[in-house]
Amino acid sequence: MKGSGLDYFAQKSRARDWPPLGKLLLCACLLVGSLLSSNLLAPAAVLIIGISLLLYSTGGKMPRALLLVEANAIVLIAIGVLVITLLQPGEPAFAYSLFGISISPSVQGVQNASMVLMRSLAGFFVLIFFASSTPISHFGKSLLQIGLPTHAVELIVLVYRYSFMVVELAAGMATAAECRLGFAGLRRTLSTTGLLSGGLFLRCLDFADRAQIALESRCFKGSFPIYRLPAKLDAKWVALCILMLICLYAIGKMQ
Repeated sequence: MKGSGLDYFAQKSRARDWPPLGKLLLCACLLVGSLLSSNLLAPAAVLIIGISLLLYSTGGKMPRALLLVEANAIVLIAIGVLVITLLQPGEPAFAYSLFGISISPSVQGVQNASMVLMRSLAGFFVLIFFASSTPISHFGKSLLQIGLPTHAVELIVLVYRYSFMVVELAAGMATAAECRLGFAGLRRTLSTTGLLSGGLFLRCLDFADRAQIALESRCFKGSFPIYRLPAKLDAKWVALCILMLICLYAIGKMQ
């Protein structure tokens, strides 16, 4: 997903006008509450909250790009959970045969895999909600509100925006090399990879020079002005986040 696309979703989000620091604090409390839990109840609650926030943010209409990101994340999480289930030693929970191979996951493996699955999904949906509802310009301005230096915020915004362009450049160069059979065989693959790395470095330097000229021609003074300033973090948001963390902690310690 391109950064511009993610910012486009964030600009259209229903939660766009929420305080960025409030959303960040809420997401942090949800993640901490899930990690401190000793049962599946708190991670399950965080997962439900994360999905609900994401659906509210997108108006129930999930963009295709977000659906692809979610599908990729779920596949990766499922692979990790499967490995934990099959390789964790301990007393067998059950046994079955698949294509003549006996598989017997342990009780500890099933428990650990279930916890990892719930925490991973909960954390993913909470973070994707924050990313898809907070424009990078709003997030940068909110960092200034807590005293972060202007130059640090400038670097964060520039790295965020231009890192996607670097990935796009690398993908284009790799596609061009593949069309010329540059990855046919191990020796040619290694040679092509080295050439691509050097070429990408030089193209990034040239791109950085042109980007600097473009910024200076637009009277760039080290900050990115926006029309509507983001809302500031207030006591209501802090109280809500603390209450959420206390509730999740209590749920997570239930037997």
